[in-house]
Amino acid sequence: METTPTLADIHANLFNADCDLSLDEIAAAVLNTDLDEAYDALPEDSDERCEFGDLMQALYWAFNDCHGGQFTDCYRAHCHVSGIYTPGAVEDGPDEDSVASMLYDALVERI
Repeated sequence: METTPTLADIHANLFNADCDLSLDEIAAAVLNTDLDEAYDALPEDSDERCEFGDLMQALYWAFNDCHGGQFTDCYRAHCHVSGIYTPGAVEDGPDEDSVASMLYDALVERI
């Protein structure tokens, strides 16, 4: 039986051409992660905290744009991520040319 990848696995392998995780598998990993604990476990004042924020933003928008309805894992993962990241009122996706935008593109390619 295969194990669900961790959030760290996803972040480390998202741009790896050999990584064949689907968006549904990524959603399952997000749902199996206590996001508050994952963030709190990162060293303060570290690049890892910034990277975590970029990943949460990318996941939020990917799940928002690509879920197949409210009874899917992608929708549940979107709700789970929104506990950590909620966009501003005029935001409609990651800023162009940002790390979050590159992560978003890598995520939506997995549909």
